[in-house]
Amino acid sequence: MVTNALTANLQYIVPESCVITDEASLRLYASDRSNLSSVPGIVVLPATEDDLVKVVRALVEAELPLTIRGAGSGITGGAVPVEGGAIISTARMYDGIDVDPDAGVVTAPAGARLIDVERAVAKHDCRLGDPISGYGVGTIGGAVARNSDGIGGRTGSLHGLVRGIRGVLANGQVVEADTAGPHGQSLHGAALLIGSDGGLGVISSVRLAIQRKMPSDRIVMAGFENVVTAAEAGAGLISAGACPVIADVFDRASWSETSPWPAGEGVDGMLLVWISGLEADVDDEAAWVIGVCRDYFALRANILDEDGFTVICGAWEDVIRANDNRPERVPIDLSVPIHQIPELLRTLYARASEQSVSISGITRIARGTVNMYATVNPREDESVIRAGHYMEEMVEVAHDL
Repeated sequence: MVTNALTANLQYIVPESCVITDEASLRLYASDRSNLSSVPGIVVLPATEDDLVKVVRALVEAELPLTIRGAGSGITGGAVPVEGGAIISTARMYDGIDVDPDAGVVTAPAGARLIDVERAVAKHDCRLGDPISGYGVGTIGGAVARNSDGIGGRTGSLHGLVRGIRGVLANGQVVEADTAGPHGQSLHGAALLIGSDGGLGVISSVRLAIQRKMPSDRIVMAGFENVVTAAEAGAGLISAGACPVIADVFDRASWSETSPWPAGEGVDGMLLVWISGLEADVDDEAAWVIGVCRDYFALRANILDEDGFTVICGAWEDVIRANDNRPERVPIDLSVPIHQIPELLRTLYARASEQSVSISGITRIARGTVNMYATVNPREDESVIRAGHYMEEMVEVAHDL
């Protein structure tokens, strides 16, 4: 249990404001993006690796169940504590992002937000491989601990981008691994922290591979009668050999909550395809993408001009961020082979209509994931239960595909 002596010891290690014990504040750490919830007994926010070592030792010696938390943006319940247990939050470990463009790496503390890492890298005319899941709110430590995949998917899981990692084990030992191989595939020592969700130790810092920015980018926006048809076009692009940075499908409801619907009247499904490459190639590839979309009966398809590119990029990020951490929504995150996405969406919408469940969301074609949300009234048990049953059924449907 959390004792006064433990609290005083932790307040000696970190500032008093970084040790949370009042019930109202503790409830803010009770859940992540999953529908699980459990209130911790204490939350500690170290700012340095040295403080992290001391905090880990103190909590382990107190024999408290320990949970590691980044931004709490995960969907698996990994940041949900044991009732009355302890949380170590890395949210204050954000100072000291170091970019080495010549070596092609960026080193960042665990609590650095993904968006801040991306901005630091961009100042050197570089970028991370693909935008990482949780980009708007997530931390680099949380992303690596969860082994997140890219929003687009060209580089696969985050494991392939990791070039080095430091972490703290339960006994307070600092461990380090260098995964400097071409695919970051070293699986010894501290590299086992990748994808461990905090179960093997606390990540303190990460070194990731970065890429020089390609000289030219294009976004193709295509509008379709519905989301299923848009997904068929997106899957068709991938099967035909396209390798976009991102290929995302939006329904009107998910986009219109934060930004005006740009795809026009009579359009309920929008496919956005981000192409990056040499100036001589991107226009030809964009024209080819438009042709494929028209083969799938796109009602409109065009390459965005410079102003449109800027507006859509901003709105794109707003939509993704707005769909995170909302109590009135139950997340339904599914993964299937890309060619099965249209069939999964067809079933999702049909079953939602049959069961009176309201859904909306984003389909990320290039990585084979469907990120939907069932809207509920948190004050009505029937609404929450109905959405929960629907979610469980859809997980089974995705598994069978």
